[in-house]
Amino acid sequence: MRPNLGTFVTALLAGTFAPAAWAQGLGRVHFETSCTPQAQEKFDSGLAMVHSFFYPNSVQAFTDAAAADPQCAIAYWGIAISSRPNPLILPLTPAALKNGLDAVEKGKTIGAKTERERDWLEAIELYYKDYDKVDQTERGLAYAGRCNSGRRSRYDSRRRRGTSSIPRTYRAPSAAASAPDDRPLPARVGASRRAGGSAARR
Repeated sequence: MRPNLGTFVTALLAGTFAPAAWAQGLGRVHFETSCTPQAQEKFDSGLAMVHSFFYPNSVQAFTDAAAADPQCAIAYWGIAISSRPNPLILPLTPAALKNGLDAVEKGKTIGAKTERERDWLEAIELYYKDYDKVDQTERGLAYAGRCNSGRRSRYDSRRRRGTSSIPRTYRAPSAAASAPDDRPLPARVGASRRAGGSAARR
């Protein structure tokens, strides 16, 4: 049976507009940047997509932010973090790793305008730097460690100024909490659920 032209056009339009419609329903995410208001809006849109694993549309949103403000270095952090087609499926392809590293280098060349923006660019750089020499696991752990240390440092600074306390989520874990958990997955999930229920009752 020959495909109906109307059906084809409808499917094409649906494929074109569905991502935009879904993006509008992702909720509001705000990461204050040093970029222009126009770039900020596009950056926040891209970040909302990242939080919903809505790749690769987030790449375009951050690219639009960079186009709106050529000095918006943090937009290239967004491009870098979105260059992973699915961060839960590893290893990444050499092309994805190269795209991510290229974005980081572009952002660093422009130069971040705030300490926080510089921290995030330097952190994501660890995920991509020397990808052809350093194992993915090692790079991933370095990236995670840098993110956590950066968070603790910023909250420590705010606490000293009396403007903020460190949320429980960002406090340094105890030795017991950070030790490897060798229990089977069902046991760990059950313990986590019990802990969550106890916390909710307090």
